[in-house]
Amino acid sequence: MQRRSCVRILCIFAMTGALLMASAAGAREQRPAIDAAGFQVAKRGGLSLEQAAARVQRQTGGRILSADVLNRKGRVVYRIKVLMPSGHVRIFRVDAESGAAD
Repeated sequence: MQRRSCVRILCIFAMTGALLMASAAGAREQRPAIDAAGFQVAKRGGLSLEQAAARVQRQTGGRILSADVLNRKGRVVYRIKVLMPSGHVRIFRVDAESGAAD
């Protein structure tokens, strides 16, 4: 009886691990399409993610915690999370084409 319980637990762990790996792989496959969109915008004269993050860092004097590429109504927008000198965390959104930030 105890051996059956161990086998069941091992099977549950194996299935859980497989599901987690499959979902992570799916997320990785979707990301390059968004990154490629940001790269295309940068090639056409817009900002790259790195340029947008550097601009926000210069303007705020804060520390960049993360920077992501989003698709908002067909436009590429960078989401940049900053630890401000005051200790507060603030999120900036920068339009990749125009460079406008909110």
